[in-house]
Amino acid sequence: MKKTFLSFIFVFILALSAFPKAPPEVRIKAEARVENEIIMLGNIAHIKGNREDVKRIERISLGYAPKIGAVRDISRSRIELSIAAAGYSKTGYTLIAPPQIRISRLGQQLDPERFRESITKAILKRFEKVEVDFVRIDLPLPFDVPLGEVDLKPKFAGVRNFFAPFSVPIEIRVNKRLVQSISVDVEIEGHAEVFVANRDLRLNQRLQESDLRLERVRLEKPLNNYLRDPKDLCGMKLVKELSRGSVLTNDTFVADVVVKTGDLVRIVGRSDKLRIFVNGKAQGSGRIGDRISVKNLQSNTLLQAIVIDEGMVKVLL
Repeated sequence: MKKTFLSFIFVFILALSAFPKAPPEVRIKAEARVENEIIMLGNIAHIKGNREDVKRIERISLGYAPKIGAVRDISRSRIELSIAAAGYSKTGYTLIAPPQIRISRLGQQLDPERFRESITKAILKRFEKVEVDFVRIDLPLPFDVPLGEVDLKPKFAGVRNFFAPFSVPIEIRVNKRLVQSISVDVEIEGHAEVFVANRDLRLNQRLQESDLRLERVRLEKPLNNYLRDPKDLCGMKLVKELSRGSVLTNDTFVADVVVKTGDLVRIVGRSDKLRIFVNGKAQGSGRIGDRISVKNLQSNTLLQAIVIDEGMVKVLL
């Protein structure tokens, strides 16, 4: 009895294997929407058949999907060629599809407020020591971008003066891939404490800290055009007259020569925590930061030194 049952099972399996497999069926509607950049047949078709055939046909590529807002028409004959290229004969499958299939791209709407947020955050980070007011940000109308994680990156490299109206390009990246770039017009106002003349100052006058005071003003030029640190006053002279209250910008002063050839100078030497002072004589002229030769009047040796203040140079020991 047991042998008879096993024989029956064996014969049944042989019969199933001898029975021809039904060809896979590929059914496509006249319109389809896809998510990804590459159209796979499995994205637009309903496929019936054995598991191996279904997976194989699903992976057949039909090329690039259209951009958001555009459409692409794929002909039935184009799909037949792609299936044939995958190794299927015309009798090896059934295709149920209209002569043309219209493909569009699924997307997500990008909220314009995200542009405001990204621009505001980037500018405030750039000007942490400036009081910034946003006069206007011309936001774009809502539009669609591909599905995925969206990241907006303002690019300020081409902006010369943030305190005059400017345009900033913004890269739109989806899943870290650049998909579009748009330009947004921006206008901001900035206020910061900068040095202004404390009294009327004459041409060629050497600047002293008592000549100036810090005052909060509206910025009209790039921030680095203004004098804000008292340390930057050292060795500077005016190249134009300034009335009381005038703002000091880079075009109003220049570095002056603070050591001239033949001047007696103090030579400062530093070795670890030890500082040594000796008298010397300048063998050249220089502004603060310039390298000149000086003679040590005690040893009559020539040294290379850096000018650090009026009548003072520094050598490294």
